[in-house]
Amino acid sequence: MAAEQRQIVVFDSNESELISTKKCIEYIWAGPILCETKLEATQPLLVNSKSDDIFVFCYESFIGVDIASWLLGTGFKGRLILMRRTHDELPAFLPCELLKVVQKPAKLHDFSDVISNTAATQSKESSFTKELIETVLDRRDAFYLEFQPQYRAQTEKLWGFECFARFQHLGEKLETRKVLSAIAEFNLMETFSRVFFARLGELLPAFSGVHLSINFSLYDVENFDLLSVVKKNFDNTSINPEKIVFEFSYLAYFSSKTRAINLLTTLKSEGFQLAIEDGTALVGKLEKLPLMIDEVKLPISQLTGENMFQHHREISNLAHRMDVRIVMTKVERYQDVKMAASVAPNSIVQGYYLAPPVSIEHVFELLQANHSG
Repeated sequence: MAAEQRQIVVFDSNESELISTKKCIEYIWAGPILCETKLEATQPLLVNSKSDDIFVFCYESFIGVDIASWLLGTGFKGRLILMRRTHDELPAFLPCELLKVVQKPAKLHDFSDVISNTAATQSKESSFTKELIETVLDRRDAFYLEFQPQYRAQTEKLWGFECFARFQHLGEKLETRKVLSAIAEFNLMETFSRVFFARLGELLPAFSGVHLSINFSLYDVENFDLLSVVKKNFDNTSINPEKIVFEFSYLAYFSSKTRAINLLTTLKSEGFQLAIEDGTALVGKLEKLPLMIDEVKLPISQLTGENMFQHHREISNLAHRMDVRIVMTKVERYQDVKMAASVAPNSIVQGYYLAPPVSIEHVFELLQANHSG
C-alpha cells in the first residue's frame, strides 16, 4: 500500500502574513499546503487528519476562542506549530504535540527542522532504487522546474532567471545532486534529459523577453551526449539563442575530450551564451578563462574575507577589459547587492535576499510586474 502524503494546514487571519508563511513552508515542502484566514473554514480541513499532518496556526487569530477546546472539537490527530508575537502568552494546555513555536513574522528557515523529516529523507536518498527514480521522472508533481530571478545589481531590475530541476517524494524535497547521481548510476540520464527539456520547452515562450540560464554543471559532459539533446529540443523553438545561457563547470571548459570540446564550440557557434560556474575554484584563474565564455558565476562570499581586495581587482578587470558578465550568487543581504554593484557595476545578482526559486506561476507575476514597471 502506498504511503499517504502528509498534509499541512496554515491558519492566520492576517492574509499578508499567511502568504509569507506559506512561501517559507514551500521552500522545503512540495506537498499540499491548505491555507485559511477564517477559523470556521479551517475546522473542516482538520477533521480527517492523519497523525503525520501538521497544523500551523497564529495564536493571535484565536480571539475569544479556547484553542484547546477548539482543537479537541475538530478531532485533529496531527501535530502543531504555533506562531506568536513576542508579547503573546503560550496556552496552558494543547491536546496535540507541539513541534515548535515560531516568532512572527516567519523567516525562511523557521520550519526546516520540523516540517522536513531530515532523517527520513536522508534514508530515502541513500536507498534510491531504479523503480523509484523512474516513478519520480514520470510524475509532474515529483519532478518539476523552478526559476530563481536574477537582477541588475545597480538598479535591482529583473534581468532573467536560472532554471532548476526539483524532485520530491511524498512531499519531501530531495537533494538535486543526489537524485542526479542516482539517475546517472541507473543509466537514466537520457530519460531525465528528455523529460527535462520537454517540460522546459512548454515554458520557453514565457522567457522570450529575458535571459534564461540552464545549469549543466552536474552533467558529465565527457561521457553523455548532451549536444544532441540540446539541439533536438531547441532547433524547433523561436526563442533567441542569445537569451539562453548554458552553465558548465570549470572542468568542462578545460576538458581534453572531443565530446566536451564539440559541445561547447557548437553551442557557441549556434549563438547560445556560455557561463562558467565553480565557486572558489575560479578565484585566481579568472584571466586564464577561455575566450568563448560570456558569463562568470561567483558566490558573493568571494568579495569578502581573505584576499578580498585582490579578488575585487580580478573581478573588476574581468568585467571591464574582457567584457565578461559577472553574476554574483548566494546574495543574502542588502550589503551584498551594494558590494557587487561597486566592484562590477554591470553585474547581475541572485540569491534568497532578492528572491528564492519560484514556480512558473510566480514567474508570470514577476514578468508582468517588470513589464508594467
